[in-house]
Amino acid sequence: MAISTSGVSVPQLGGMSADTSIYNNQNAPKSMTIGDMLDISKKTLDLQKSRDTYQDEVAKIKADSQFAQESAAQNALKTVKAHVSNLGQATSELMTDPDLTPEKILKKYKSVNVNMIACMLHVKLMFAVAVNTANSQ
Repeated sequence: MAISTSGVSVPQLGGMSADTSIYNNQNAPKSMTIGDMLDISKKTLDLQKSRDTYQDEVAKIKADSQFAQESAAQNALKTVKAHVSNLGQATSELMTDPDLTPEKILKKYKSVNVNMIACMLHVKLMFAVAVNTANSQ
């Protein structure tokens, strides 16, 4: 039989029985012992200590790596400046050559550039060694 409430009819649930088995405490969390709590506390403290130590080591390694990269970049810049200076010096004799030909100009610049390529390869090698040394520490 339906129950009427201010014009709305609500069915009555009589005769139905609810399944209360879902409320049984079958999967209740197990309580922690004092030993478990102390063990968790110790592990948390050990983790924090290792993080603090690790952060200091990482900061030192980053600083070393940054220094090595800056040194390598400075050396590369010095090499480029030296090449530009050498280029000017090596080709200055062309200005005073009375028998200057395009072939002489090309030959001179090619020899200067071959030397520059060798220098740049050397600088790249030094940079790679510096970076690898800093990263392996």
